[in-house]
Amino acid sequence: MTIHAAKRLAKRLLPPSVVEYIRRARRGRSQATSSRPALSPASPSISSVDIESLEHALWDSDDSDARNELAALAESADAGQMDRLRARLVLSRWHAVRGDYQTALALLESGDPTFGSLEREVASVAADCSLRTGRPQAALAWLAPLVHRRSADASTLVRVGSAKTHIEVPVGHGSGAFIEALNRVYLRDGYALLRRADVSAPADLSNVVGATPRYEPRGNVPRVSVVVIADSATRSLDMTLRSLAAQSWPELEVIVTGDAEESLIQESLSRWTSRVDGFRMTSSADGLRDASGDYVLIHRADEWSHPQRIELMATRLGSVPSSIAVGTHVLEIGPDLLPRWPDVRSARLLSPNALSMMFRRSALRELEDTDLSVDDLSTRAQAAFGVDSLEWLEPDTPLSIFVGEPVDPDRPLAARTARLVSGALQ
Repeated sequence: MTIHAAKRLAKRLLPPSVVEYIRRARRGRSQATSSRPALSPASPSISSVDIESLEHALWDSDDSDARNELAALAESADAGQMDRLRARLVLSRWHAVRGDYQTALALLESGDPTFGSLEREVASVAADCSLRTGRPQAALAWLAPLVHRRSADASTLVRVGSAKTHIEVPVGHGSGAFIEALNRVYLRDGYALLRRADVSAPADLSNVVGATPRYEPRGNVPRVSVVVIADSATRSLDMTLRSLAAQSWPELEVIVTGDAEESLIQESLSRWTSRVDGFRMTSSADGLRDASGDYVLIHRADEWSHPQRIELMATRLGSVPSSIAVGTHVLEIGPDLLPRWPDVRSARLLSPNALSMMFRRSALRELEDTDLSVDDLSTRAQAAFGVDSLEWLEPDTPLSIFVGEPVDPDRPLAARTARLVSGALQ
């Protein structure tokens, strides 16, 4: 059907009042567009390739000349509006990653009011900086144009949840703004919803459960061994074990290994083995050698997993024989529920979880020399088995979440996976 035929059909089928409303709305949009500053670059203009090369120089070597050139471009009357905005956005990210949130905000607030195709990027950076300067209301104001769109992504919804968490007074009911934001994502994608386990305790990931039915059929399914890398036995380990105890996959064993004190690990394990029927946990210094499952999931001690994460990964490996390993996407937040950036060149908060993946046990012999506590498992797997042997599932769903202090105190906004998915922080 052509556009003209569609217009004629609409005029015939829609009430006259509706047709007139659409006409008035179109005229209003047309007038607003004509009065809006042009976004096309002025002449002379720096090319997008030049800005990109300056950005690479800025991140890769902290080049002061590149920073000065970008600063000059951001204020140049000869540059196009979008070029000025892109230069300010690059500089704003650079200051934000280093904790200079006021300067980062000033760069975005002082420029042209029209953001065009960069609206999501600008709003995300400004919202994250506003949150870290104690202005959650301002963060919500930046995000407001993005929230109610049908295309609102998980990163936007998570930012909104973080902002509301710092506005709303904690109450003894409900799941809290952050968990509600996650539930909007899970509801959209068909996953189990979360709720607060103890309404008198804080609404964080150490206090959530999900009403997830056990995977069916339960008989004759491959066993999954979860090897938890624990450098310290803290509250985060309890959070991890709670999330593993809530998994829908019926055949599961959990092995905790690492440098943490044995007695502290056993204390955490004892709180969960007694609560879950048919669920075996143990601590081991050998880790992978003690794993008896057909599939092995490397898991972090400060990582929360959605109740259906293991089910999704195990069924994928079972249905695609050519896959050697599967991974999901991860979100990283601090104890204050503020998100961190996995890639300084993007507004996305989710990244491939290269630190926590599920392998076929038969394939792990090729990775025997891997240091599970620090290695990028995806790079090792691709080098050993090829790029096509690894699959990343659900790119806009945070099926795992890292919770903890920043790895680099000098770069508080940078996620631990930043060096793995972006050369900018290496």
